[in-house]
Amino acid sequence: MTVMRNVGVAGNGTIPNLSPVKNSPLWHRHIPWIVLVAGLLLTATATLYMRASVEDVARLEFNAHCNEIRNIIANRMDDHARILHSGAALFYASDVVTRKEWHDFIESQKIQKQLPGIQGAGFSLLIPRAELPRHLQEIRSEGFPEYTVRPEGDREVYSSIIYLEPFSGRNLRAFGYDMLTESVRRQALEQARDTDAAALSGKVVLVQEADKEIQAGTLMFVPVYRKGMPTDSVEQRRAAIYGWVYSPYRMTDLINGMFTEANLVRAKGLHLQIFDGVMLSPERLLYECHPPRDQKRLAEARFTLQSTEDFAGHRWTLRFTQIGGSVMMAEYIRIWLVLLGGLCISSLLFFLIGAMQNIRDKAQRMAEALLRESEGRFKKLFFEAPVGIALIDSHTGRIHEVNPLFAKIAGRTMKEMEEIDWMSITHPEDVQAHLENMALMNAGKTNGFQMEKRYRRRDGTVVWIHMTVVKEKGGEGGASRHFCMVEDISARKRAEEIFRGETVRSPEDLKDLSSEEMRRVLHELRVHQIELETQNEELRLSQEERDASRARFFDFYDLAPVGYLTISEQGLILEANFTVCTLLGLVRGKIVGRLITRFILKNDQDSYYRYNKHLFETHSASSGRAGEPQACELRMVKSDGTAFWVHLEALVLDAADGAPVCRVVINDITERKRAEEALALIRKKLELALQASQMGVWQFNIVENKRIFDNQTCHLLGIDPATFGGTAEEFFAEVHPDDRESIKASLKKTMEQNVLYEPEYRVVWPDGRVHHVTARGELIRDDKGNPNVINGIVWDVTKSKREEEALREVNDRLALAARAGGVGIWDYEVIHNKLIWDDQMYRLYGIQKDQFGGAYAAWTAGLHPEDRQ
Repeated sequence: MTVMRNVGVAGNGTIPNLSPVKNSPLWHRHIPWIVLVAGLLLTATATLYMRASVEDVARLEFNAHCNEIRNIIANRMDDHARILHSGAALFYASDVVTRKEWHDFIESQKIQKQLPGIQGAGFSLLIPRAELPRHLQEIRSEGFPEYTVRPEGDREVYSSIIYLEPFSGRNLRAFGYDMLTESVRRQALEQARDTDAAALSGKVVLVQEADKEIQAGTLMFVPVYRKGMPTDSVEQRRAAIYGWVYSPYRMTDLINGMFTEANLVRAKGLHLQIFDGVMLSPERLLYECHPPRDQKRLAEARFTLQSTEDFAGHRWTLRFTQIGGSVMMAEYIRIWLVLLGGLCISSLLFFLIGAMQNIRDKAQRMAEALLRESEGRFKKLFFEAPVGIALIDSHTGRIHEVNPLFAKIAGRTMKEMEEIDWMSITHPEDVQAHLENMALMNAGKTNGFQMEKRYRRRDGTVVWIHMTVVKEKGGEGGASRHFCMVEDISARKRAEEIFRGETVRSPEDLKDLSSEEMRRVLHELRVHQIELETQNEELRLSQEERDASRARFFDFYDLAPVGYLTISEQGLILEANFTVCTLLGLVRGKIVGRLITRFILKNDQDSYYRYNKHLFETHSASSGRAGEPQACELRMVKSDGTAFWVHLEALVLDAADGAPVCRVVINDITERKRAEEALALIRKKLELALQASQMGVWQFNIVENKRIFDNQTCHLLGIDPATFGGTAEEFFAEVHPDDRESIKASLKKTMEQNVLYEPEYRVVWPDGRVHHVTARGELIRDDKGNPNVINGIVWDVTKSKREEEALREVNDRLALAARAGGVGIWDYEVIHNKLIWDDQMYRLYGIQKDQFGGAYAAWTAGLHPEDRQ
């Protein structure tokens, strides 16, 4: 008996039993539609919420812009009043202000640069009737021989514009004009005189206007009193009036001059109208910017704000209208982004899940077909193998699977082999050695062993076998089994005995034998001769069986579902099976004997050269020992020029002549590559959609306590994705300290109550800025119902938070102003016939809040009977 241990036999010796493929539940097939509907509902909700938020922000921006324009107009009118007051101060500081001094004063003020849009600055002198001739003579002596006071006529007092800078162009028409003769101007002149303050006139047509491009006009006056006279009372001021410093304004030039280019850009889409007084009529219209081409756009305005303001003692009404109501305006871009982003994400998820299900179903069908086909081929190989094969339980020794040759060697039928313990057929002298080898294998010290031992057949004869035992990898249900292959070597053993002379005595032992004993020895030699001839015949038959087995092997090799190639170190194809011929669309004769690179796409040939070189260098470095197979993926070319993807797995071995050859297994992976490309494209589109909608995707692995963020999520949270390891410490280090406990509480609530994970918290960026973010996540449990992972999204709501704070501040200020002025605020819902009051309204009407339900009848019941109608 010969025992050989720890030979390192590799392999897995089980016959695959194909289990029926389980079909997916019916509801699994509707998952893409469920995801699509849920995504559309979520998109609709988010869009409506974003639209309401944008409307609120747009209204706040509209009100803020209107307030800014009001402030600009008020500040500019104050500037004009200050210029006129400084002009009046010039008259108080000088005994006589000459025309040149007035020119130099206005020139030094640079009013056209500091106050663009102003028509000019001048002085109108008050002239009693008795002093009119002397006045005319003085002005004419200054170089104006045709000067006169206009309009002509006899009146108690006159006024005349004697200075007006710049004294050119339109302003020349105003020289000598008596503004007291026109009622609107006279009212403003008298108001300035009596109040000793700047006074703005109503709407007029300036005398500077020509026949073309006529604009509405207005004037501002500041009184100039005679030096040394008292001005404490109205009567004293009327007696001391000397004249007026004034400025005329063409309204369109004045208002346009108040706004810089940036403000004009901001005001695009804002319709501003200025009316004289509180009456809104075309006759009182002073100014209108960005006039719409038709009134329909005004009727469809989004927002309207009307404000009455006092400027220099005169009342203007400003009406602002937002006419930029198109849904493609800048404020609505976010709504469209949310809507389109949600639609894209929902559609992409729908097609992605659908594609994955189709791929899974197709792969399942292909796997089932391949497994069934492989099962038939392997069973054929198993039952027709030239050696005995059995699958045996390592602990009980029960035989699970056995082929006919094994039963023949053991001298039993197939049915008997299923009912016996294989140790019961082992020769008693070989049991101990066999058990020692089994113990080593079961202890994990070796994966298998080889040995020679004897079997006892049912008829009592003994047969020598060569046994190879390998531990099965991954047995069914975790069972411990081993794979056994046996070969009948009885003939070889008998030949060895004869060769060693163990059955024949030495010549010295024959000289003393009797004739009877000699005959017996000759008979014994004859018997052994016959046995040797029989043994030779059996060996011959065994070789024929091996040849037949080899032929069957090559039949299996040729019909294998994968391609097999044998390639020399120089890249020459030595063998190719039928599958390779089918893949390349060529007969075997046009493949064998040619270089492998002839069938590889040109762009991938460099990759193959490096791969092939590495294979043979690794084999050479390992001194010819077979290593692990190495794989690569590249494209090959069919006979018609079509390229297809293949997966190569190769192993270099030493051939019979000692030269190394490469055994290559080829699998067509074109469909898998297409699926991977389609999946990569879908993932890219999904990533672009998330970036467009400013959303990040994240996952929290509860079991490993690890967070996985995409780049967009890292950007929103101010995290460097290159250094982020996903630990809780790294995540909470970025979260505002005041919000960390609320996140933990939300996470605990999600895991305990199975609700949505939706915290809103602040993160501190590396530059110190604080951002508000909102997260949404859904908990997924494992098969046992334990929390497993949370998948979710996150987006930045910093701007919304700031807008809410600004709106809250405006509301607080409005409430404070209402309380300070004793004003109550109410709303009336016409549809529901319901009143909504603030606290001040309840105080004004003396009604308790809990006694008033908002009914219109309840309010009118508290009114005086005479006022109800």
